[in-house]
Amino acid sequence: MISLPSIVLGLLIQYFACYKWGWFPIIMDSGYDYFSWSMFKSMLPAVFALCLGSIAGYARFTRAELAEVLTNDFMLLARTKGLTRGQATIRHAMRNSMVVIFPSILSEFISVLSGSLIIESMFSIPGVGRLYLDSITYQDYDFFMLLSGFYCLVGLVAGIVIDISYGFIDPRIRMGAK
Repeated sequence: MISLPSIVLGLLIQYFACYKWGWFPIIMDSGYDYFSWSMFKSMLPAVFALCLGSIAGYARFTRAELAEVLTNDFMLLARTKGLTRGQATIRHAMRNSMVVIFPSILSEFISVLSGSLIIESMFSIPGVGRLYLDSITYQDYDFFMLLSGFYCLVGLVAGIVIDISYGFIDPRIRMGAK
């Protein structure tokens, strides 16, 4: 899953899960009732196409980081204090391994946004990606610049949220702490 681009994964999901097995509709349902079961079911193939590769990559990266953190001395200390293996892993190891993983979330977030441009076209989703491609096709430069600014703003806000969340996952990293 890691090596497949979302475009290829989207085609495979459309062919097998939608066409061959009939689990989902091939394209998204039309309408504005986004909280109905049929609309939710029609959105799932696009969500899977965008997210399965990212989830597989993060699972692999988290496993590697967790294996490294579990061999540190502070984990032995936590176990000798009376914590079970599960408690020590959740309370100490996961938090320390997330410090290394969090910076890569921003780049993954931006890549999911850029992949959504094509996936929205494949699954007929009326989203911002369709507007972006239409503004390029019809040479609407003002709208193209507005949407580019929107994507930049979303990336900057995601970066700020990730930087702020460092203090929650590891209190030693708080800004200005003494």
